[in-house]
Amino acid sequence: FEVKIIDLDPESAGSYYGLVKDKKGNMIGRLTITITQDGAYSGKLDGINRSKRFFKGFIKSDYSASALTRNIFWRLSTIGFSISQSDSGYYRIAGHFQNLSDVEPNHFFYGLRKSIYNANNPLPWSMRGRYTMLMPSPSTTDEGLPAGDGFAVGNMWRAGVLKLWGYSNSGAKFSYSSPMLEGNEVIFFTRPYGGLEALLGKIWFRNWWKTDFKGKLRYAR
Repeated sequence: FEVKIIDLDPESAGSYYGLVKDKKGNMIGRLTITITQDGAYSGKLDGINRSKRFFKGFIKSDYSASALTRNIFWRLSTIGFSISQSDSGYYRIAGHFQNLSDVEPNHFFYGLRKSIYNANNPLPWSMRGRYTMLMPSPSTTDEGLPAGDGFAVGNMWRAGVLKLWGYSNSGAKFSYSSPMLEGNEVIFFTRPYGGLEALLGKIWFRNWWKTDFKGKLRYAR
């Protein structure tokens, strides 16, 4: 039996999305944590190496939590995170994964953000519509990277969901769907058909005069 004495701000409930990085700052996975109004949470971790992890538990009264799980590289670890309110008024999540045999964390995630748009709070007209995304190859001499350019097309819908479909830098087909988050950013993570590759990163919608969004992606195979 377990007794919960939790008085969370209802505004802290919702789904939070973000990227996981290693000690060098390389993007190695995507993390989603969903919190209910009664203080329960569930999480999903997707890695660039096709790993997938699930965990769950309850938020403590100090807005922190921890659980036993495995990290992106299948090692038994503890995830620890905390929820805090930013200057914007929205809540965000930050934390880390630490192997049981280590004294310091080895995976990190900062500023996981909530999806704030829906049918009751629609996305502004200026950001809705059809988009084309180009993913140019950073190198034609690096044997570890494909020399081709990737691209995708899609739509940003009224409820604040970006849907894209296209081809990776090696020509593998992919499709992807993800919500717009607080701060007008979208987390990008997809494994093209065949499963040998992964594309992950972050897209910012900035309404620049030359382009409607920009971002950084990592290609892994």
